[in-house]
Amino acid sequence: MLTWGSGLNIISGANGQGKTNLLEAVFYLAMSRSFRTARRDALARRGGRGFGVAGEVETGGVRHLLEVEAAPGRTQRRLDGKAADLSQTLPVFSCLAFASSRLEIFRGGPDERRRFLDRGVVGVDPGLIQDYRDYSRALRQKSGLLRRTGESHASRTLRQQITAFNERLAGAGSRIQAARRDYVARLQEVLAVAGGPAVLVPGGPPALRYRPSPPAADQDAVPGRDALLQALEERMEDEIRRGHTLAGPQRDDLVLSQGGADLARFGSSGQQRATLIALKIAKMQVHRATRGAYPVLLVDDVDSELDAERTRKALDLLDGPFQAVVASAQGARWAGERPAARHFEVHNGIIGAFN
Repeated sequence: MLTWGSGLNIISGANGQGKTNLLEAVFYLAMSRSFRTARRDALARRGGRGFGVAGEVETGGVRHLLEVEAAPGRTQRRLDGKAADLSQTLPVFSCLAFASSRLEIFRGGPDERRRFLDRGVVGVDPGLIQDYRDYSRALRQKSGLLRRTGESHASRTLRQQITAFNERLAGAGSRIQAARRDYVARLQEVLAVAGGPAVLVPGGPPALRYRPSPPAADQDAVPGRDALLQALEERMEDEIRRGHTLAGPQRDDLVLSQGGADLARFGSSGQQRATLIALKIAKMQVHRATRGAYPVLLVDDVDSELDAERTRKALDLLDGPFQAVVASAQGARWAGERPAARHFEVHNGIIGAFN
């Protein structure tokens, strides 16, 4: 059994030795998914069809056994030996991850930025998972109806069915958008604090702006249920022609900028990486303020594309009142500067205490 320290943990090891796999196992235990790939079959041992992860976690002074088993078409979670879903286990063990793949919030499309927001939103309020499920289910059902309905076949009855779906979408969707807006505002508050995580970012603190669909009259607001329903109804004929829903949370976006310039277009790789680490730490602080406890933070290749001084600043911020697991091919270099941290080394997939 591997036991992490309660503060900063540094994992050393050359590339390809298993550092990322180790972080991925911890993340999967918390979130039932990988931070690296959406393909679950890529996580199993070569030749295997499934896998399992188990760990003992402690929250509020109480220890719990958390287990996850994954097989083709099935994931089973257990908390203290009893079946449990993610909304029940997140309050016990929540996790954030930083990895190069997460830079897709800058380099990818709006769906990546929506996922970035939603992982934080459900982390601070697991009860919203049901709203996301309800919205996704209604959106899939409506999309299926729209695909089967050509303009010439859109009868009054079919339009009534679309309206019924719109009412369901407007209810859950408006709650999701309100939660996203509030979450972005809280992240921005943390980033604005002098000496906070934004000190990592070259050029000054980043700015976040949430863009809901449809946009609200006030750029700091969200449409609300009635306005979202009205937008869906107004777009009905266009949706019938196009075959998909044209307003709602699935079309929201998040803009990350610095000094008015879009970081996705004009930020360097170093700025983007530093901004993402700052955002992860801001997420932790928002989580702590809401839930009363910090999530575990996993950081893969902390010093990639950061100069030595910014890596030191990052480690200063990560060496805080929370549990962080940091992997680096140069971990041995930083071990001497962090004597209070716990140090591990990975070689050929085997982890042990750093000597």
